[in-house]
Amino acid sequence: MANNYRCGCGSRGSNNTIGCLNSVAARRRWDNYPYYDGCCPDADGDYGCCYARGDRSVYAMFSACQPLAVAANGIVPLTLAQACPRAFGVNAGAISVRDPGVYLATMTVRVPAETQVDSTFSLALNDVNQPTTITPVETATCDAQPFTATSQAIFTADAGDTVAIRSAETVNLTDPSIEPMFALTLVRLDG
Repeated sequence: MANNYRCGCGSRGSNNTIGCLNSVAARRRWDNYPYYDGCCPDADGDYGCCYARGDRSVYAMFSACQPLAVAANGIVPLTLAQACPRAFGVNAGAISVRDPGVYLATMTVRVPAETQVDSTFSLALNDVNQPTTITPVETATCDAQPFTATSQAIFTADAGDTVAIRSAETVNLTDPSIEPMFALTLVRLDG
């Protein structure tokens, strides 16, 4: 198979000769087989963009699992689960936005059964709580059912703004869990 046709970033009309199959190089819009025309990796294998098939999506998923310790008015220690490369940075649970725009945030709080939590959680943009995400949670060790709540917010962020999940009260959970207690998804809608 030939491996010297143009595809991916630049596609036709470009001097990029990134490895592609012969059939892909000669593709026409009426051909009915899948092909990739998204970003090409650099020498280190980093794609450096989130754009596939002309889409300019910016997104990320963050999570925090038990054991978990958060101080009163503290930040939940989120870690990056999946993201568009270089779109966000994470430092001690605070997420820095690198691409300005309008974002949709979806925050989920999952407390396992028989776990005591008494706090209010909210998504904060630059330390300002987003009202639609304020989620009071009051569970006890005798609760046989888990607790789950999901909230959303739409906000405008500039490059360098920070997003975090804040806890109004102290949360200290020592039992491990296989499912994240907190999940946050950020998707840029416009920008």
